[in-house]
Amino acid sequence: YMSTWSSAFSIWKKDMEKLIEDNIQVDSMFPHTTLLFSLTGKEQYIVDNHEYVESIPLKKKGGYNLIDNFVRIYLTMVHSLLIDKSITQQTYDKIENGIIKFCAYWYALVKTNPNLTFSFENKEKLISKQCGNWAVYRFSIYFYLYYYPKAILRKLIKVNN
Repeated sequence: YMSTWSSAFSIWKKDMEKLIEDNIQVDSMFPHTTLLFSLTGKEQYIVDNHEYVESIPLKKKGGYNLIDNFVRIYLTMVHSLLIDKSITQQTYDKIENGIIKFCAYWYALVKTNPNLTFSFENKEKLISKQCGNWAVYRFSIYFYLYYYPKAILRKLIKVNN
């Protein structure tokens, strides 16, 4: 989700000044997302999908609990949009499912790549508390039946080339 990627965000100066004036509470892990979600009352947005620079792949990536950040923190932020009626239940459900798939995908990558240092402590508990038990099952299904076998196969192909 682009709203979680800090390099994909910009804001007009006058909008930033208004948010500072309103003294909004900014999440330390997703400060840009806090700003973006605080602007849901705006009538117009500019969405520019053009890539201006190419990202350089990092040798090591991670260093934080991915489930805590994306399932607990990010989905809590998105859920507040649902409560405020800025998004529909259908939109929230789609985002939640996408985040569960995203986390299962990264869990498979971490299991097969020692250069990735994300942690997944208390993943079942965090997912269950935020999204319910069915989301824990979905996470497991995505991981065990799709992403993990695919990651192992990709690693085997890479080793044999």
